Amino acid sequence: SKFLSLSLFFSHMLYCSGEFFLSYLAVGIHEAAHAFACINLKLPPKGLIINAFGMRLTIPDLKYFKEKIIVYSIGPAVSFVTSFISFAILYLFLPNCYFLYFFALANLSAAIINLVPITPLDGASILKAFFERYFGIVKGGKILKRISSFFIIIYYTTENFTINSV
Repeated sequence: SKFLSLSLFFSHMLYCSGEFFLSYLAVGIHEAAHAFACINLKLPPKGLIINAFGMRLTIPDLKYFKEKIIVYSIGPAVSFVTSFISFAILYLFLPNCYFLYFFALANLSAAIINLVPITPLDGASILKAFFERYFGIVKGGKILKRISSFFIIIYYTTENFTINSV
């Protein structure tokens, strides 16, 4: 009947909006970790950009190697820890909680994706800090550009080989 199909539609919309909210929450926790690190280093963030694909903290200019490593690595680290805690709670107390499972996976995804060395992701920022320290700004930037280009090429060439099951 029309009522059943309409209620199924709205229940599906609520279900998807829950996933959307949990994804944004995972990314928000990740970005809050960056903000926390900046504030503790007495370098307040410049702002937060929110769009349909997620959010990004505008980090102030970091001058020292240690500051860069702390600020850029804290986001993925907190995402990994949040994912681990979520999986532990899921395993120990709530084995059938889909939304907790989704939240754990969203945090794990945020951590892994952000460690890919493609600018502007955290992985590229971490590598840039190391390369600039050991090779200088110009040579380090060139090395990072080559590595980022390599990963972009890998992404676009492997994207065509994904299998879509319908």
